[in-house]
Amino acid sequence: MSNDLIISGVKDSETGLDLSIKSRDSAQDLLKPDSTLLTTVDRSTMDGKSKIVRGLGTADKQIQDLLNTEFVVNDILCHDVSLVEPTTGEVTESVRMVFFLGDDTTMSCCSKGIYRSLKIIIANYGLPSPTSPYYLKIKTITTRQGRITYNLITLPAPTAPEVAKKGGK
Repeated sequence: MSNDLIISGVKDSETGLDLSIKSRDSAQDLLKPDSTLLTTVDRSTMDGKSKIVRGLGTADKQIQDLLNTEFVVNDILCHDVSLVEPTTGEVTESVRMVFFLGDDTTMSCCSKGIYRSLKIIIANYGLPSPTSPYYLKIKTITTRQGRITYNLITLPAPTAPEVAKKGGK
């Protein structure tokens, strides 16, 4: 089952502008502050604004690319999306999460398991930043119904010698 992604409900909380992509956009939509965007990226710089635009686009990696791999998350960007099931047309509202990784790539997903894990991690550790990143690993979970889902597992921050061995990433 594949889903087509329709980005909707994207609001820049700083400017209040609706950044949604709809089937019929109008110039007037640029002035409507009726959607949401959460990010830890610094919006006060052009580099930060460029990073947000890059995060709203296609990600470099997906969940499968990072399974059983330790990775560093410096920043996150989350926004509302509508997932459309192509055969039935059923629309499901979800949250797309974009992780800005330590190697300057991005990973995105709409996994409910990753979302629940991220909520717990934020509640316990606060939001990530380049000076206080998350060290994570993705764990595959098989439900009792036989469905596959994913969870984030936090890892301890590496010590200075471990960072040097891993090339600082």
